[in-house]
Amino acid sequence: METLLTIREQRREILQLLKERPSLKPYLTEAIANAYEAGLDLVVKKTPLDYSDLPKNCPYTSEQLFDPEYVTPFRNSYRSRVASPRCPQRND
Repeated sequence: METLLTIREQRREILQLLKERPSLKPYLTEAIANAYEAGLDLVVKKTPLDYSDLPKNCPYTSEQLFDPEYVTPFRNSYRSRVASPRCPQRND
């Protein structure tokens, strides 16, 4: 639940920033790609998943990312992958 609240908060902050500074909108695609890449690194560091377990590029549209009602379906597939023997716990 905390993760979902963080996502909602970040969505609101980004939308507010874009509203205050519309000149940033052309950079949104690049910013999403950079943030996704950083997110991949964090997931690999903090979970038993590896890069090969995750989509190489962000699988969501900007509309999905900023839709307050949208929750990614990846959440459930993550739980099943973590529970699988293919994903041993990381010890680093």
